[in-house]
Amino acid sequence: MVKFFDALKFEYRLYKKYPILFGAFCILTLVPSLYATIYLSSIWDPYSNLKSLPVCFTNADKGTEFRGQQIKLGAEVEKTLKDRNDFLYQDQASKEDIQKQIAKGDCYFGVIIPENFSQLALVGRSEQQAKLEVFLSEGNSFMASMIGKKFGSELTHKLNETLNKKRWEVLLDKLESSSVGLKNLKQGAFQLRDGAKKLDDGSGILAQKNAELSAGLEKIQSGARKIKEGTNKLKTESAKIPIFGEKVSNGAGQIEGGLDQLIAGLVQATDGSKKLTQGAEQVHDGLGKVYAGLDLMYSKIPAKVDLPEGDAEGMAASISMDAKISDIVQKNGIAFAPYFTALSLWVGAIMLTFIFQLQHLPQSVVELSQFKKLATKIGLALPILMAQSLLITLSMAYVLDIQLQHPFTFWLIAFCGSLTFFTIVLTLITSLGDVGRVVALIFLIFQLGAAGGAFPVELSGGIFAQAHSYLPITDVVKALRAVLFGTYNGEWYWFLAKLLSIALFVFILAWIFGRRWRYIHDEDYKPAINV
Repeated sequence: MVKFFDALKFEYRLYKKYPILFGAFCILTLVPSLYATIYLSSIWDPYSNLKSLPVCFTNADKGTEFRGQQIKLGAEVEKTLKDRNDFLYQDQASKEDIQKQIAKGDCYFGVIIPENFSQLALVGRSEQQAKLEVFLSEGNSFMASMIGKKFGSELTHKLNETLNKKRWEVLLDKLESSSVGLKNLKQGAFQLRDGAKKLDDGSGILAQKNAELSAGLEKIQSGARKIKEGTNKLKTESAKIPIFGEKVSNGAGQIEGGLDQLIAGLVQATDGSKKLTQGAEQVHDGLGKVYAGLDLMYSKIPAKVDLPEGDAEGMAASISMDAKISDIVQKNGIAFAPYFTALSLWVGAIMLTFIFQLQHLPQSVVELSQFKKLATKIGLALPILMAQSLLITLSMAYVLDIQLQHPFTFWLIAFCGSLTFFTIVLTLITSLGDVGRVVALIFLIFQLGAAGGAFPVELSGGIFAQAHSYLPITDVVKALRAVLFGTYNGEWYWFLAKLLSIALFVFILAWIFGRRWRYIHDEDYKPAINV
């Protein structure tokens, strides 16, 4: 143990022998904080600066006449967009001008309202929809193109809602007018039904009375025939009477002639009455059917139109999203803080290799055990690692103004991450020599894509997604997310335990394979930088 502390003192004696190391110490301490602070500041809240994003705009809509009114939807859209001032709109004369501006990089995307926009939008035919044209250049800025796509989608959705609202307003007005007309129609149907009923009743009475008249006429006709028979006898018998019999017979003949006319008239009247009765019965039957039809129509006409309970705006957008957000992140930059903190600490660990000779040892410690040699190098880096973690914690809290509910926990995770990263770098260099530094950089680059800091790692796919769970940076990112946002139920300690397990495993590998030491004469032992 005495030799171990002697070796550690030998390492720290370098600060006394080479005072410039104090400057290097300060620089190494600051690098992770500067890296994280500068980069996070640049992406802190980019959406708050959208008003500075140049976007080309052209309104070529000529408008259309709709129900006697001149409608210009393009002008309405232009006014709305410019009043909202979401972007730095730059008016262009034509579609071609927009394409030129985007090709030059002067605009990130362009919005074009075509000349038939109002006409097609108001007609509302699915096979010929109005098109809101959005020109994008993913090569210029992929993020800006994503913003342009989202903007176009949201604007289209908003326009559809507005048009649907107007259509529903017209429909509801028509339904309201139809309700009054329907009331009048029902009242008219009632009057028709009532009139048909009265006609039906009257025709029934007419048929009945006419039938009685026909029966009376037949009786009169029968009586007239009997009178004729009696008159005929009177005529025949009276002719045999002398003196006045001839006159009586002549009078009876005249009466008989009148009876013949009466009977003929009664026959015609009886026939006409029968026809009238038959016609009245047919009218009665027809009116009965008319009444039945009108009664059915009257019963089917509703008393009023059942108007929808909602309003035009609600019917235009009947469904809305109710987002339930957990683990809330206030700013875009805060969301990236765990990721860039981890990357910064890895950069800080690699920077140590440019200051200290991790593969070199003084000749006087050759007899030390492998464990103590490794512990000596870790002991040399320990104050810097602690200082780096402290400064990056302070930068988050006071420079970037992130509300750290548990600053000590944040520092502890950062320190353990930094210690693990340095142990990995130390193991690579003591096992592979200078090549280990290159491998450490390549490993850092790989973890940039596999840590899932900027995008869900599932979107990266392949080896990135497969290696994700086994990377030390992944555990640092997740532990810091648990502390900052309460993600993973706030259980940061599981990730910290896994991180320290990785550090222990890597230290064991260094203990077994990290034996490529270079021993330097004590008087020649110095830092890696030229002093």
